[in-house]
Amino acid sequence: MSRRFVISFFLIFSLLLQNLNLLISPVFASTERFTNTGFETDLSGWVTGDTDWWLSGGISSSNVVAAYQAKGASSYLVSKVNRANQEVHSLSDGTQFPDWSIVDGWTFDSTNSEFLVSDINSSVIGRGTGTIMVKYSDISKYGYNTLIGGGHWEDPYESEIVVYVINLYPGAHKILMACHGFDYSGGSPYATYLSDDIFSGVIAMAGTNLYFNGSDILLDCYGWMNECNVDTLDMYIGVENYDGFTGYSSGKIQAIVLYNTAISSSQVSAVTDAMNNLVDDSAYRDTGTKYQGSASTKVIATSNFHFTQSVNVGDTSTYNLTAYVYTDDSAVTSSDADLYSNGSTITTTYTAVGSGWYKLSGTVTGANESRDYGVQIKAGKTVYLDDLSLSLATSTATNSTTTSSSNSFSPSAPGCSDQKPSNTPNLFQIDTTSNSAKLFFAPVSGSVDKYFVSYGLTDKAEGFGIEFDPPYNNGVLSYTINSLLPNTTYYFKVRAGNGCMPGDWGNTLGAKTKSKQQAIDNNQQDENSKKLKEKKNQMEKRDKKENLKQDNPKTMKPTIKPQQENILQESFFQKIIDWFWGMWGR
Repeated sequence: MSRRFVISFFLIFSLLLQNLNLLISPVFASTERFTNTGFETDLSGWVTGDTDWWLSGGISSSNVVAAYQAKGASSYLVSKVNRANQEVHSLSDGTQFPDWSIVDGWTFDSTNSEFLVSDINSSVIGRGTGTIMVKYSDISKYGYNTLIGGGHWEDPYESEIVVYVINLYPGAHKILMACHGFDYSGGSPYATYLSDDIFSGVIAMAGTNLYFNGSDILLDCYGWMNECNVDTLDMYIGVENYDGFTGYSSGKIQAIVLYNTAISSSQVSAVTDAMNNLVDDSAYRDTGTKYQGSASTKVIATSNFHFTQSVNVGDTSTYNLTAYVYTDDSAVTSSDADLYSNGSTITTTYTAVGSGWYKLSGTVTGANESRDYGVQIKAGKTVYLDDLSLSLATSTATNSTTTSSSNSFSPSAPGCSDQKPSNTPNLFQIDTTSNSAKLFFAPVSGSVDKYFVSYGLTDKAEGFGIEFDPPYNNGVLSYTINSLLPNTTYYFKVRAGNGCMPGDWGNTLGAKTKSKQQAIDNNQQDENSKKLKEKKNQMEKRDKKENLKQDNPKTMKPTIKPQQENILQESFFQKIIDWFWGMWGR
């Protein structure tokens, strides 16, 4: 059984499993331990400074309705996104909206009537069963300062959920108030007077209990709209949405979280601590500056920032830890970033790879437990990260500048003495059908007896591969990959090999296979073109044949055609008749 047959068999088998969402590659096993190494769609899998603080104290993610973090967000737009579930409940701007900074979060000015709009009301978080927590600071306005709230007048009851900080005239007690659906005839049991400084802190309303900075200050409030007949209007931030707007706030809000359950006092305390310790650092996906692919991660570090992923490699083997880093087009050094493992930095090698990017390389010893691996960015630095990798160290690592999963299908043998190919193939064109891709590339000069194609569904071009023998020519080479999925983008790269020694990978090029309908349309066009060409050839042959007949005397017909003969004959008889008529005197 030939090597090419075996490789083709397993390639087709893997593609069939991929179509069933059971993609495996038994021949080309990957040694990559990180996930989402190129940030192609998001930063999932990576710890980016602040963790999921809204889950502190063991809170279940199913109980989180929304979590907003303005302090430390990468931009004003990101500050309005529901971090607990980006698909729902994002905020939008009011008619006027607050200023924002990475350090202070949102800054509201009541004189400008600034607010943010949410689509959350009591039907979402529950009547008397939910929780609202707000981290705020620098309240400066006398009177009602709404942090979050919405209400509706429903005589004789007022239906609302709102968190106020009420600052009375100088010298008076400052009042912290949380008001829900109370009966005015019975007074308001939801307000509490505090002599402490309440201009900054964390307010929590959990069920019918009210907390300030993690301590309960009012237990068993009348209770979360128990007396109300209707749901509240959507709760706005910085103003109460109350059949019109009232209680505009002047102050800053750093974070808000809403739960659909009344969390416990210990959980209130844990979330309060987490909100008080939010950092100003920021990490977010950036599509403008990147090493390769569609995006990198931009990190703004106000303190030493750890961009890491928790991984259990499952053994004590040696692993290569690498990352590509860019600053401001100047050299990247240890004053900018170091590789990081298990709570500390590791010895890092910095190698320029072009266009201001540097490759950071190091090795770590694995463990059969979860550990954090990644990059530490130094305080005060802004860097871009791309293509982080944690892969099993193999003998190919010293023979190739690329240590990737696709190396595994062509490992170099220990002690290989064959000469390494001197350069890389230049992949410059890919033609596709609905299930195939034909690659065109410039060959490698020197000692080469094989080529390898690696390809996959990401710009790393890994997951599948095949080896083939080069034809005996020095011109452009081509190779066709079959059994691809229709309407799918694949990425390809090629390298040469000489005996047991593989060369370096060439450039990566992507191409999208055609849809089945496109293939049908193209085939129809080809068929129509073929018919037109055949008809054209037939006409040209006929014209050529006619021309040959006219040029050959042996095949030429008499000059006088039958019709012409008749005309001449008629003319002769007509002359005789005319002569007789003339004879008779006409």
